Amino acid sequence: MRPLPSEHRRQKEIARKGGMKLIVMAFDGGEKFSPHRAPGDAMLVSLEGEANVVYEGTSHILKAGEMIYFEKGGLHSVEAREE
Repeated sequence: MRPLPSEHRRQKEIARKGGMKLIVMAFDGGEKFSPHRAPGDAMLVSLEGEANVVYEGTSHILKAGEMIYFEKGGLHSVEAREE
C-alpha cells in the first residue's frame, strides 16, 4: 500500500454515523498494525498496493480492489507488502 501524499495525514476519519466510521489509512511497505480485536464489524478495502491480513489465524493477501470483512471482536493484523 502506498502512503497518501504528504499534505494528508496517515489516518483520517472521513465520516461517522451512529456506530459506523469511515477511516482512510496509508501504510508504507513493511509497516503494520499488531494483532488487535475489531471494536465493531469492519471492512478493510485495499485501494492500491498489497497487504498481508491475518484474520483469526488465517493469512490473506489483499490486493488493490479487494476487501475483507471482520466481525466484531475478530482478531486481525495488517502488514503492507513491499512494492
